[in-house]
Amino acid sequence: MNSIEAQLNYINNNFNLSVDIKMTDNDRLILYGPSGSGKTTILKLLLGLLQPNQGKISISGQVILDTQTETYIPAHKRKIGYVPQDYRLFPHLSVINNITYGLPKHLTESQKKFLNLINETLSISDLADRNVNNLSGGEMQRVAIGRALSIKPNLLLLDEPSTSLDSELSISVRTLIKRIHEEFKIPTIIVTHDQQEALALGTQLHVLHNGQFIESGEPSIILGQPQKLQTAALIDIENIFSATVTERDPTNGITVCQYHSLNLEIPLYDTQIGDSIQVGIKASDIIVATKRPTHISARNVFQVEVIHIDQDHSGIILKCKSGLSEFSAKITKSALDDLDISQGQNAYILFKASSCFMLKP
Repeated sequence: MNSIEAQLNYINNNFNLSVDIKMTDNDRLILYGPSGSGKTTILKLLLGLLQPNQGKISISGQVILDTQTETYIPAHKRKIGYVPQDYRLFPHLSVINNITYGLPKHLTESQKKFLNLINETLSISDLADRNVNNLSGGEMQRVAIGRALSIKPNLLLLDEPSTSLDSELSISVRTLIKRIHEEFKIPTIIVTHDQQEALALGTQLHVLHNGQFIESGEPSIILGQPQKLQTAALIDIENIFSATVTERDPTNGITVCQYHSLNLEIPLYDTQIGDSIQVGIKASDIIVATKRPTHISARNVFQVEVIHIDQDHSGIILKCKSGLSEFSAKITKSALDDLDISQGQNAYILFKASSCFMLKP
């Protein structure tokens, strides 16, 4: 079993990166964060393109870098496959020559069989003699992955694997990456800022902010209900507001807090009555009704005025207000048509206590 352990400390002017990474060949690790947070710097440190101020990297028990013992394996001997965001294929070479670039001129039978397996897995056997300039974006992506796999890497690094592809191609690339991981059992680190990609590909996720991991765990948990304000802002949690704790009910696992004139029920947290807290809730977790619903399990039901209706790529956003309290709810276009809601109309919003989460600085 391949295992990866890395402790990396890197200082460049005012930027200070300090992270610990542990993973096995069962893992597809997502590095998630804004531009400038250190995602690509981590890849370069692992590859040997940058030297950490302090650090240690071991792959399957082999130490490839240790600043304390002055151990340093150069980049070309680390057996790390890398697919950069722009692919960096050699434009003057054919597909097969791109894939075998850097391999010995005379391949062993074992190497030939492995290359055939790569070509079959990536469905690029028929492209072998094509010039890479004549490939589509999806084909270029597969060739770049094939080149990274050709060295039988102990670690695979993918930098924004679908950022330049349309939505349909992005889905097929994600499926391909999962199939490659299952077929070759290579620990894989994926840099992305795309939530859907992180959820589709990741088995674990680190949120990176100013060179530090601020949240780590399963992608669905972190991206569904983050614990940090920076993460919530990064993934565009639509409703974040200050509230004051007014009651704690350990029996029912409920915290009651006041948001302006409204009393909200959220899950039980380690708080004290009178504490000021930050509460988050995704707009997609808020249900909208034109009549006050009854006999429901949702603990929070409020009458609101719809003050604005907006449409984005993923649906309809209703901006709602009750007194000074404001909420954003996300519904589909068909739901808006069925409800026949218009700006200025009164409506009801409802959401479960479990849909709310407390955010820490």
